[in-house]
Amino acid sequence: MLHSDKYSCTVDYWSLGLIAFEIICGCRPFLPNASMAQMLRVKQKRSEHICIVEDQEGNVQYRSELYPENQISSCFKRNMEQWLRLALEWNPKQRGFVFEVPQSNASEGEKTSKKVKFSENTVEDDEEAPVKQGPVHVLKIFTMLDEILSKKILTVFSLFTYEFLSYEITPQNNLADLRIWVAESTKIPAEYLDFILPIIQTLQSIDEETKLTDLLIEDNFREPMLFVMKKGSVINTDVKPKIPDSFIGVFENPKTKLKVQVLKRFASNSYFFVRNEQHLYTTAISGICNFALWLNDHIIKFKPTLGQMIEGAFELRGLLRAYENSLSHTKEKLLEREMISVLSASFISWQESYDRMLSNANKLIEASRKIWIRYDSPVHNLIRRPLCHIYPPQGHPML
Repeated sequence: MLHSDKYSCTVDYWSLGLIAFEIICGCRPFLPNASMAQMLRVKQKRSEHICIVEDQEGNVQYRSELYPENQISSCFKRNMEQWLRLALEWNPKQRGFVFEVPQSNASEGEKTSKKVKFSENTVEDDEEAPVKQGPVHVLKIFTMLDEILSKKILTVFSLFTYEFLSYEITPQNNLADLRIWVAESTKIPAEYLDFILPIIQTLQSIDEETKLTDLLIEDNFREPMLFVMKKGSVINTDVKPKIPDSFIGVFENPKTKLKVQVLKRFASNSYFFVRNEQHLYTTAISGICNFALWLNDHIIKFKPTLGQMIEGAFELRGLLRAYENSLSHTKEKLLEREMISVLSASFISWQESYDRMLSNANKLIEASRKIWIRYDSPVHNLIRRPLCHIYPPQGHPML
């Protein structure tokens, strides 16, 4: 349109891509503060580029990824980047389209190859030979978007690494699959991972065969549908805030006067950073509270076993007392018959064994008593309180 050339509906695909980018990132993709003349730089971008940014020194950077300051999941981000490359293709004849080989005519190599390039859409027609159709120019901008929006994405929060994770799921995926994915994302061995249900979940318990689609909560992607933690640890205290790259230059040269567009971007990124850290913090607090409830649930389930353990410990000590009485009675009878010297070594061994077993039984009883006291301690009662008593409500000054 700038060149007064002819245009078709593909110009609307471009507009759709611009609007989608701005919804996700809060700004237009291509030099939003540049003059009309500078906008011609967009023509120089490659097909994989979906945004252009200018830094403080006036250097122009072509990017193939969305800005990290966005409000979508990492999984959805990757899908949208692929779609934006289709919508923001500079060549209007290719914009929104892809070349596909009809499966009926594709060779085995073309069917299996992931990197097949085509130049023209050709059709061979011969009366004596069957019609063989070449690569077809197929409109994909709408069907691809439909596919992306129909994907099921599970949002997980890792307490140990202090980050949100997201995964595309299907009805066939179960918790065992998720364990492998999370292990790859966090570098935590799969056997050291524990999964914790948030209170917003309707499921009461999960196991390795639980279907991931059962954990999906529609329209709730900002909040975790599942918490994951490392066994023996809650939060890694060595985790540092992820400072945006756009901050570094400003902090290193605080006296440098910024261009208006750079200052605007710094201000919006600062706001995003603070809000994102706040969201991570409140989510981590919520995860810790859910972990406390999960731990409390395990303690409650363990209570009958604890009672049986205490009863068994006292029963064991009672049997040992009976053994001591039997041992004393035998010793008295042997003394009456003056036969104790014959079995003196055996009696010493039996007595030592008895003393050792009695000591262990008393230790077991003492340990059981401490566990029982700990179970009914004020700390445990605090864990069992509703979550609203553990972390501050919305609007609290702490938040």
